[in-house]
Amino acid sequence: MATGQHADRTGTETLPDVVGVRTRVVDRGRETVVVEFENGAELRYRAPAEDGAPVEEAWVAPGADPADPTVVNERGADAGEEALALRAVGEYLSFDDRRRAAFVWGERNLSALLGE
Repeated sequence: MATGQHADRTGTETLPDVVGVRTRVVDRGRETVVVEFENGAELRYRAPAEDGAPVEEAWVAPGADPADPTVVNERGADAGEEALALRAVGEYLSFDDRRRAAFVWGERNLSALLGE
């Protein structure tokens, strides 16, 4: 799934393509959805440990160990890990530049994705 969009502030670097979405991953005993990018980065949504708890959103920089994510956020319990991953991919495919990606996802998360 190519984005064809620009990632850096000068418009010369493209955002890495989404190359896969794995929906049946078990991470530390919990169901996880993994969005994989061509540069080796991953965006992981791990199911809550208990009902009503938030979903863990983990940003794994290129070359980093998924067991030690670069950035970890808690996402609301109103949507499951599959819905959050689908929404993230949809958002990503709509980005037309780095500024928009950073606005929607946050500069810290985008920097992890790009390995900065």
